Amino acid sequence: MKEQIEFSEFLEIEKKLEIRYGTITEVEKMKGSDKMLKLQVNFGDETRIVMTNIGNRIPSSDYILGEQFPFIMNLNPAKIMGVESTAMIMIAEDYDGELQPRVITNGSKLL
Repeated sequence: MKEQIEFSEFLEIEKKLEIRYGTITEVEKMKGSDKMLKLQVNFGDETRIVMTNIGNRIPSSDYILGEQFPFIMNLNPAKIMGVESTAMIMIAEDYDGELQPRVITNGSKLL
C-alpha cells in the first residue's frame, strides 16, 4: 500500500484531473514490443489514440476490445513509439490479476 495522504491533498489532485470512461474500439500490438498496445478509444463526443504498456498482462488484444475503462483525459500528449498518446488508461485489477472493466456511458466523468 502506498503512503497515506491527507484528504486536502487528494482534493488538490482531484481538482486537476479529468477522468472519463471510454470504450476501446481498436487494439493494435506495436511491433518490436511485447507489452505496448495502441488503442483507439471512443469517448462519446470524440475518439482518441491511447498508448499503453499492458500488452503482456492480458491474454490477447481482443481481451479488452469493446470494453470500457476510465481514462485520464487532460494529461499533456506524449509521443510513445512514434505515436502521440492523448490520454492514459486506468485499469482495475482483481486479486487474480484479471482486468475488471465496467459498463458505463462513454464520456462519463469519474467523480
